[in-house]
Amino acid sequence: MRNILIFLTVLLSSCSAIASDRWQIKSIKENYEPNAVEYPFPESTEIEFRNGRVVKTNVIEFEFIDFIQSTTGDQFIIYSGRSCSQCDINTSVYLNLVADPEYGLSRYTLPGELYYYEDNSLLATSRMFYGECLKKEETTVIWYQKYLGDDNKWHQAVYDIDFQGAKVVQNSAEIPYGQLEKTEALVAEGFCREVPGEKMTSEP
Repeated sequence: MRNILIFLTVLLSSCSAIASDRWQIKSIKENYEPNAVEYPFPESTEIEFRNGRVVKTNVIEFEFIDFIQSTTGDQFIIYSGRSCSQCDINTSVYLNLVADPEYGLSRYTLPGELYYYEDNSLLATSRMFYGECLKKEETTVIWYQKYLGDDNKWHQAVYDIDFQGAKVVQNSAEIPYGQLEKTEALVAEGFCREVPGEKMTSEP
């Protein structure tokens, strides 16, 4: 029996997640290790905004997903990437508070299908949403997951993150998987957005 830890969390916020002009991305630059001449590999990424602010991340293969704003107006950037160039770590989703680039860098699971790296059998599927995805005027990030447990049976789980000002807090309340239907309805109404999923293999 294969043991696998499926760590899912959430990270976005309001349906008014469209960033103002001052938070539009101006440039994205990958930084390389200074002495890596023969085999140069990127080790970090800098994102410069049109307002002059720079957010430094320790990820490579940076892909912008969206901005999101808490109910108190704090701006977050959501993106995907990997934390090293010479390893088997999967691409993950990250969240940064753009007003304070030193604020903790949080790693979250990329949505999609996860396959076992040895035999390509399906281990888990997940869908990730952000915005007003449970009720209107309350921003959240939420995952709906199905995964193969240690009992070799399929299970369902829901994880979501709420915003308390400039902080993200995992919601301890249990949310039934059946809420997915309501979330999909809020997507159709334009209050919530879904992050496209990808096919991945488990990390060795």
